[in-house]
Amino acid sequence: MYASDFIFDGINLSSFGCVICDFEGSTGVEEVEAGAPLNFKTVSTRKGNRFPLIDVGYDNALEVTFDICKDPCAAATNEAAEITDTEYLALMRWLVRNQFLTIRFLDDRLSMNRYYNGAFSSVIKLTIDSRLYGLRLTFVTDRPYALGASISSTHEMTSGTAWNYEDTSHLTGTIIPDLEITLHAAGTLRLTNQFTGKTMVITDCTSGEKITFYGDSLTMFSTNTSKNIWNRFNYEFFKIGNRIGNSVNQITSSLDCTLKITYRPIIKDAP
Repeated sequence: MYASDFIFDGINLSSFGCVICDFEGSTGVEEVEAGAPLNFKTVSTRKGNRFPLIDVGYDNALEVTFDICKDPCAAATNEAAEITDTEYLALMRWLVRNQFLTIRFLDDRLSMNRYYNGAFSSVIKLTIDSRLYGLRLTFVTDRPYALGASISSTHEMTSGTAWNYEDTSHLTGTIIPDLEITLHAAGTLRLTNQFTGKTMVITDCTSGEKITFYGDSLTMFSTNTSKNIWNRFNYEFFKIGNRIGNSVNQITSSLDCTLKITYRPIIKDAP
């Protein structure tokens, strides 16, 4: 852990007069995982002379354990460094929830534009002579990597012209972004990404219709309520992607429209 502060559910740890610390001490050299490890599955062939890869993926989401204490710059004496019962209860009320929320770790030396969604699964009191001086926190997440800040880009699409859109995720492959499509013409919308070779089709579109699609939940809404959007959709979800050496997605539309793409890039890093 190389951060000194964090924001959890929009509130800073430092607002409680506390910082991230290490009660077990350190030599100055610290091993920090750069995300959850990949699991490569192989099978023995040719009497053990070859082990070809048959599958690869993550087995676990990220999990991190760290300590917090009173800010030593503000707590100059042992008495001031003690966490009172009132302070402890306030910290517990803030940290221990029955839902996943967003956390972002902060450090003055680094650009910490990494977000993790999760919850504190364990809190251990760290005491000296029965006095509380710190807490050891374990945070579990819902992904094996971090997410970057949300990126939104808007382009005026015209039939026959392409939008070269770059996917900046660290993870090669494809993701499903959020979309906002405002139609400027009626007809069948064909939204094609040359990178994936796939086309999303929505029929019976009307001029002025706004279609909103959410990639995480795979939900879609239209301002044209007279026709069910799902009955007009070919169920080919629009994706963007990247591979080593190519992160440009060439997007074309059969109808004039305003297209807004929003996604959070995957960042291969751990707290």
